[in-house]
Amino acid sequence: MPWFQLTYFSIIALYFVGAVLYVAGLLGRRDGLKRTSLILSSLGFVLHTLLLTHFLVNFSYDALDRGFYMRMLSWCVVAFFFLGWWLHKLEFLALIASPVALLAFISSLAMPGVATAMGRTLSGALFYLHIFCLFTTMALLVMAFGAGLLFMHQQRRIKSKQRMAGFHKDLPALSTFDRVNHWAIVAGFPLFTLGIISGFVGVAITWEKLITWLSLLIWLIYALLFQLRTVHGWQGRKPAQGAIWLFLLIVAAMVVNFIIPASQGFHP
Repeated sequence: MPWFQLTYFSIIALYFVGAVLYVAGLLGRRDGLKRTSLILSSLGFVLHTLLLTHFLVNFSYDALDRGFYMRMLSWCVVAFFFLGWWLHKLEFLALIASPVALLAFISSLAMPGVATAMGRTLSGALFYLHIFCLFTTMALLVMAFGAGLLFMHQQRRIKSKQRMAGFHKDLPALSTFDRVNHWAIVAGFPLFTLGIISGFVGVAITWEKLITWLSLLIWLIYALLFQLRTVHGWQGRKPAQGAIWLFLLIVAAMVVNFIIPASQGFHP
């Protein structure tokens, strides 16, 4: 088996087994399984990091294919999960980070291994700024999406006065989910704005492309949520729903972006 195929298989296996063990540990309330899950996911993350580093060192940015960008997105999601777990012990983020990262990584292997057509005015610095801002924003919204779903789930149980039994007792308070949502919006919107601006300047995006209008629509919704959060002090269910719909819109935009023929250009 070629080295790359073995590495791909190992990363998928470590992420998959880690995700399964975490869910099993959560449902069974067994901390040992959750610790093992974190160890396996960490090993997968190390291999994932080495893989991306190899491509970045050995290939120029305009020679990277679409699969690479999906693997980078997968890496960002896992990185933000570990950051949240390390800083604030937000283990529950694994419930959304693990399946999303695994799906993105597996999807990357099914994509054509052809270089993407990047804008010729895109300098190396603008390129890295562009993808850093956009992929960081996406990873933040993955966390907000998961926190929003769990917020609404737990709130529904509380309002219906259902008994908090099993793993529901181990989930954090509603305020914790709301705090994750808050920081994803507050920190993500400026990054997304910078990513859009660097894309317009460096990639020379034109208004004739559907992805341009989708990006503008996403920015307007993001700006609205940002204002409602920071100026009007929105909390609770409505911003959770807003983050969920924003995430789904970004996923739709990614699907549109990735089905565009390479000859028409691709902008991550």
